[in-house]
Parts: sequence; C-alpha cells; structure tokens
Amino acid sequence: MINFKFSSYKVLLALGLGLASSFAWSQAQESPLVMLSEGQEPSQNSSQETNQNINADYVPIIFDPVLIQTVELSETDDNGELRFDTIELSSLPSTINSAPQTSSNIFQLDQELADSSLAQFQESILQFEIEGGVYDFRLSELYLSLGNTHQQLGEYQLAIDAYNEALQLSRINDGLFTEDQLPIVEVLVESYLNLGDIASANLNQEYLLYIKQKIYGAGNPIILAELLEYADWNLHASGLSLGYRPNLQYLHFRTESFNEQNYSQSETTEDSLAAAAFAYTQALIMQHDLETEFNETLFSAETIELRNSLDFPDEDYDISETEQKLAYTYYLQYQFDQNNLAVNSFGEAPTSQFLDSYRNGRAALERRYAYLQRTNSPAINIIQALLDIADWYLVFERWSSAEELYIQVFSLMEGNGIDKINGLDYPDLPLYIPSFLSSPYTRESNGLSSEEVLEYEGYIDVNFALSISARPTRIRFIASSEGTTEATERALLNKIRYSQYRLQFEDRSKYSDNTYLVRYYYTIQLAPPVVEE
Repeated sequence: MINFKFSSYKVLLALGLGLASSFAWSQAQESPLVMLSEGQEPSQNSSQETNQNINADYVPIIFDPVLIQTVELSETDDNGELRFDTIELSSLPSTINSAPQTSSNIFQLDQELADSSLAQFQESILQFEIEGGVYDFRLSELYLSLGNTHQQLGEYQLAIDAYNEALQLSRINDGLFTEDQLPIVEVLVESYLNLGDIASANLNQEYLLYIKQKIYGAGNPIILAELLEYADWNLHASGLSLGYRPNLQYLHFRTESFNEQNYSQSETTEDSLAAAAFAYTQALIMQHDLETEFNETLFSAETIELRNSLDFPDEDYDISETEQKLAYTYYLQYQFDQNNLAVNSFGEAPTSQFLDSYRNGRAALERRYAYLQRTNSPAINIIQALLDIADWYLVFERWSSAEELYIQVFSLMEGNGIDKINGLDYPDLPLYIPSFLSSPYTRESNGLSSEEVLEYEGYIDVNFALSISARPTRIRFIASSEGTTEATERALLNKIRYSQYRLQFEDRSKYSDNTYLVRYYYTIQLAPPVVEE
C-alpha cells in the first residue's frame, strides 16, 4: 500500500478537500543483454529479470513489427534444397505525414534584446528600492517580469530566484493569500519542472493549491486542473524512474514543461507515486461532484455560469481517463515494491503490498468500466475498458479470470457489430500490455505517430510463442538483413523477452499456445559497447 508522506500544505489540502464532498469509494536499468544460441531459451527464473524494462534513457531506435509467413516454392537452390519466400501479412505506413509535433513552446528571445531587458529591470529595481525602500509594492511585478525573461532564456535557476523575490514581496504588501500570488507560484512551479526538480515543483504546487483553497474555498472546482497537473507530472516522473513510458492521451499534454533529460531524482519515486495516487483520488471526487451538479441542474443559470467561468478543457472532466491513470499509478507502485521490498529469512517478499496494488488498480479499472456503462458511452469504449481489466488480470497472473473476460469481450463485440479489435484474434500482431504503457523501442515511446513514415536500415526475423501467462517463449532469431549488428539483435531480444502481450484466440472460444513469425524493421544500428582497456 502506498505510504503517504504529506507536507504541511498537503495535510491542509487533504483536510480541505475531504470536507468538500461526501462522495466515497474506495525499471529499471536495462538488464544485461544475453544472446541466445540456437535452441536456447531465455531464462525466466528470476522474478527481477521478468519485471525489468528498458531504462528511461532511450536510444533513438525503433523496431516496427510486421507479421510474416514463409511459403515453399517449387524451385530449388544450387544444392537441390527447396527455396522459400517470405510474405508480409501486415504492412508498415506508406503515406508521408507531417513531422512529429514538439512540446516545446518557449519563446526564444534575441540575446541582445534580452540583455538590454535584464539591465533595465535591474536598473528599475534599484530605483524603486531607493524611492520606496526594499519592500516597495512595485517591486513584486518587476521581479516577476525579470523571472519571465530568465525563464524564456532557459535560465531557470535565475528565474526561480526572481520569482521567489516577487512572491515574498507580494505576501508582505498584499497579504498571505491573494490572487496576485497565483501567477507567481504557477511560473515558479514551471521553472522547477523545467529543471526536472519534481520535489520542489510539488512543494510549490501544494502551496498553490493551498492558496486557492484559502481564496476560493476548499471545494471550489477551480482547484481541479491543478490537481490533475500535479498528479500527471508525478506519475510521469515515477514512470521514468522505473523505466516505463505511458501512452495515455492527456498525460504528456499536462507535463509538457517537465524536463525529462534533467530529471534524476529516482529516490523520490515512492513520494511521487503517493502524490499521484492522492491527487487522482481527490480529482475523481471533484469530477463526480461536478458531474452530479451539472446533471441535476442542467438548465440552472447559476450552474451554466459556473461551468462557463471554469473554462476547463474537456479532459478535466474525463472520469474514465483519471481512473485509468490511477490504475497506472498502482501498477508502478507494484513494480516499485517488487524492486525495493526486503525479503524475509526464507527469501520471500511480503505479499500484502503487492496485493494492495493489484486490488486498488483493478478497482479503478472496474469503476471505469462501470462508469462507461452507466453513462451510455460508445460500445467500443466500454469493450476496451473491459479489455483493460482482462489485461490487468493477465499481468498479475490471474489467467483463468483473464480468459473469461476475453471470451466476454468477444460476446460483446458480436452483440455490438464490432468485427475487429487489435491483438485479440490469432494471428494478430502481439499487442503489448498493459494498454496504457508503450513498449520500449517503439513509435509511442519516442513520441511518433503510428502513421509516420520512417526510414529503415534493415530487419530481423524472429519466431516466438506466447504462453498462457502472455510471456514470449521459445524465442528464435531466424534471419536478418545484411550488416545487422549483434548489439541491435540484443536490443530486440531484450525488448521481446521482458514484454507481456494480450492473449489471442483462434476460434474466439479457447486460448491455444500460439506461435508468431515477426519481421522487425529497425531504424538505426546500435554500435557494440566500448570496452575500456
């Protein structure tokens, strides 16, 4: 179970939000790469090995899979052996799309203009201090502008120093809790995120939430957006620490200021997970309360005015998305506990924490599924939510329960006229699970569109089977294009062997031990590691 470690602001936040509603409900470094000789299978004896993932420092390589089939030809080679041809059963993108979008929206200042602006700010600050003293009320706005200039120049620590001065002056001149402080604390949070300093960003975000509680009231929905942002970047940072990358729809949208390259505080992972779980839970309470209020008084002028004044994007009301993120949080908590919990004298780890993560995550997914049913959401969304529960069972080795739900999914598909969902019918390309994670060395993990046309340097053909536990077994490298390096093959092997995939059914009624022949096109070659003498 997550052990919450609240700062003073977080305690006040919890108390305030708890009074606002009566609604109640409930990695890692890359493993050593080992090549397989012919006939050898990867070892799955180590629980630590089977739960490792590619680390967060991603290399710029993408493996794009295509299902293939070998066909026997009537002709023979020079040795009299029958020739075989390879047929690709699925395809790669073939149309050129726009370049991937960048999340950076920082306006770059001309250096000469910036230096002039900074000099003017310093001169004005000195002048105001002479005229009105070091606490002159005009200084707060000047320091805020000075900080914004440093921020645009990428000088985040200098920006933080200026913002702190602006905040202190605002508190002295205007009082402890005023709206004038809000923009200062918001940009202060952004600067810490740009530094990759999650702990300091959290502290200031908690303070921002506390100020808004004091100004607007503990249950005011204006707090919702900050809660979700606070949760999202903590979840994102936790995932990076554990070697996972999410593919959730809105997560990167809210964490675009977060500097992944500078983030190195892996020791804060447990606190970040606690903060994310807490904030998502509180956000769900608010989302449900807002939904109830808007539904019950749909034509009330007061309610319409409230909704218009909030001006929230649609994703802020997305209960389904928040529940999925909460489940993801508990999945990461499970992975963190596996890597960090001490074993007893018999070499056994305590199971209570693991069970809590499993149950809490499953409960979030089940609430999501029930909510989509209750709100008459599109059938495909409901079925996908049920699939996520089935995948969750599979990840946590509840194989019989998973298989029952997969069969139920087929029944719902037939009843709603849905012919195809990727990764369910054999032979589909194996689909990585849980669905909210992106597999290492993929388009998703590198922020590329699934339709982006890429240039490939070669390919590797791999044969493997999927066991009932959805883990690849009997991995064989069949062939590769000329010049493929051993390091590239090892990266692909590592990607496959530590993945779990959705079960596939040949007749939609019973799982069988399926085998796959897949060609992985790769975008670049990996060089062999440098050995120091």
